[in-house]
Amino acid sequence: SSKLQAEGLADFIVDQKNVVKRSYRSAAKKYHPDMLHAVGVSEVQIARTMQKMVQVNAAWKLICQERGL
Repeated sequence: SSKLQAEGLADFIVDQKNVVKRSYRSAAKKYHPDMLHAVGVSEVQIARTMQKMVQVNAAWKLICQERGL
């Protein structure tokens, strides 16, 4: 039974990693300049969202370091 608990915990950890990765990818899509160009967003708005993309990438890097992703 402890083996099942360990396996369950391993599954939980994998699920959490997947949730974090999905969240990052979603934010990266939302703020990536290439994606914004593709949908016709103005250059002014793209310039504003570039800072947000920098923040998203910095957060992703920190999470990867902290969680060993």
